[in-house]
Amino acid sequence: MKELLIKLTLIIAMIASTVAAQDNRHINKEKMTPGMKVFKKKMRKGCRSTAIKFSRSHTQHQWKIIKKNGMLPRATKVLCPKLDTSLLTQNDWNNIYSFLNDHSSDNPDILKC
Repeated sequence: MKELLIKLTLIIAMIASTVAAQDNRHINKEKMTPGMKVFKKKMRKGCRSTAIKFSRSHTQHQWKIIKKNGMLPRATKVLCPKLDTSLLTQNDWNNIYSFLNDHSSDNPDILKC
């Protein structure tokens, strides 16, 4: 009887965790910003880090200077050496910059993806 109760408890826990994981995936897709979408679709394979680690590699001020000096593609290439930056449009770069600025290392909000 104890074994049956343990098995049923484990089955219920597995079902509950699967449902919760599916809900979280749905929520995360809805909260994805355009910059996150660009990273996921066009940059993820060429980068050796996640979008969060990528964005937290500089402060907001540093990202601002990098963008102002037109160095965003070069800075990206340093962090993502296998990335073909020519595949990214100007709109993609604007979305990426917005994401990087919003989730930089000096931003107190921690993004969970």
